[in-house]
Amino acid sequence: MKKILVIAMIVLFSKNSSAYDYTGKIGVGGGLGYSQPALNNAFHDFANADMAYDIWLRYHLDASWGLELSYNKSEFDNTTLGIENIRLLANYRFDAIKKGTFIAGLGAGVASSDDTQEALDNEFSLYARAGYDYSFWPCLVGGVYLDYQFTDNSDFAGDIHIITPKVGLTYYFGAYGSPKKEAATAIKEVVQQNLDTDNDGVNDSNDKCPNTPADTDVNEYGCAKEEKAQIKLNVEFSSGKTDIAVQYESELETFANFMKKHKDTTAQIEGHTDNTGSEKINTLLSQKRAESVRAYLINKLGISESRLTAKGFGPSQPVADNKTTSGRKQNRRVVAVVSSK
Repeated sequence: MKKILVIAMIVLFSKNSSAYDYTGKIGVGGGLGYSQPALNNAFHDFANADMAYDIWLRYHLDASWGLELSYNKSEFDNTTLGIENIRLLANYRFDAIKKGTFIAGLGAGVASSDDTQEALDNEFSLYARAGYDYSFWPCLVGGVYLDYQFTDNSDFAGDIHIITPKVGLTYYFGAYGSPKKEAATAIKEVVQQNLDTDNDGVNDSNDKCPNTPADTDVNEYGCAKEEKAQIKLNVEFSSGKTDIAVQYESELETFANFMKKHKDTTAQIEGHTDNTGSEKINTLLSQKRAESVRAYLINKLGISESRLTAKGFGPSQPVADNKTTSGRKQNRRVVAVVSSK
């Protein structure tokens, strides 16, 4: 139990300190800031600080690196000039999975002016960013940024240098995971994996004989030598059919891997049916189903023929009510009874 608590605490704190992994996620957002001409030059002399507006589209290549395509407009007081930018930034998250992380960005784009004199006409520009992002929810990220713009335009007013502090919000599509819920799920999984209900020394997740007495000498899958482990193969059949559907192949592969790992085991594949029709026909049908599964394990998954037998029990061992459709479906099943050699 102490081990479980320690693992649970580690999982809980690691989950609570992290946000959603935005790898492959797309976000849309916008920002509001205040553009300030920087450095003492002609542009600085006639343009005074005023509002700036942004809209952007983000895509995260991985947990750390992302791209941002944005449109920005910076206005300046005492002039009709407004500078519009279309730019592409590469942003880097320093603490990739943390709720709060410092970021840095570099990029390039073009700048144009919206005044009638067309002082700027798609001039090449460079951009840099420093900032901080915080995930309020997995799908909503807020940020504070300090952006820098450089545009070389000697024909207009010399080089343009603009510094813009701003705040922004980004909404990420498909990022709906809850760190708290993820932590609770992880803790539940850890606890389940480490539980040993029958106290035989084998965790429930690996125990194929879950009711073995506590003082019994068991093997690595929780069964005494004289005890048989019954493993339900999640293979169900349509009424009157023996074909194995594609969706059950992974279940059979899991069982085959178990047999390959535990080479000292043999298994009897048991077929069962519902009670629809005659008992004689159902018993024959269940035998064919068991043989179908056995043949698949041998021919497709490489289990030795000598380790597997097949037996049909017809409707004699139901596990659900044959009066209901769902009950009859559950009774049309195959199980594997595993024994040590």
